[in-house]
Amino acid sequence: QFATAKIRAFSSGSSLNDTYCSEEVLQSTAHTIYNKPILYNINKIFDDFNTHADPSNSLIAGFVVPESANFERLDDGRLALNVFVKIWKRYSPKAMEIFKRDGGKKKVSVEVDLVDYEEIDDGFIDMKNFIYSGVCILGDLITEAIPGANMEMMSFAKQKEFEKANEI
Repeated sequence: QFATAKIRAFSSGSSLNDTYCSEEVLQSTAHTIYNKPILYNINKIFDDFNTHADPSNSLIAGFVVPESANFERLDDGRLALNVFVKIWKRYSPKAMEIFKRDGGKKKVSVEVDLVDYEEIDDGFIDMKNFIYSGVCILGDLITEAIPGANMEMMSFAKQKEFEKANEI
C-alpha cells in the first residue's frame, strides 16, 4: 500500500532563494515537518515532475513519518535534515512510474512559512524560525534551492535502515 522513501529535505547554510539557515534553527524546527504532505504536479510536456505549483494544481503523494528526523553532516560541512516518508502507491501511480523510470531518486524543495527572520546586509534573509508546510517533488529541469535536496525510494535492503531509525 505504501512505498518508503528517504528525503534530504533541508540543510544549514545558504540557499538559492537568498535565505540562510543556521544549524540551531534547522534542528529546532525539524519537528514541524512531521505529518506534512509530499506534493507534486506533472509537467505533461516532459512527462516528469514540475516545480512548486498553485495548490489547486498539486497532488498529494504521501506524508512525512512522525519522529523520523535525523541529521547528517554533508561533505561540504552543511548539516542536513533527513526524514522518511510514506508514499501512497495506489493513489499516486504516475509518481511511482516516474520514480521507477528515473532510478528511484528525484530532487525536492520544501515549502515553509517564515515565522521570524532578520535581513542580512548582503540581501539574504536569516531564517530565525519557520514551520514546514510541505515537501515538493521536483522534475529534472528544475533546480532545487538547497543543493542536494532529494527524495530516494528505499530498496528492500534499505528498508532495514528505516525500521532501525523508527524502532519498528
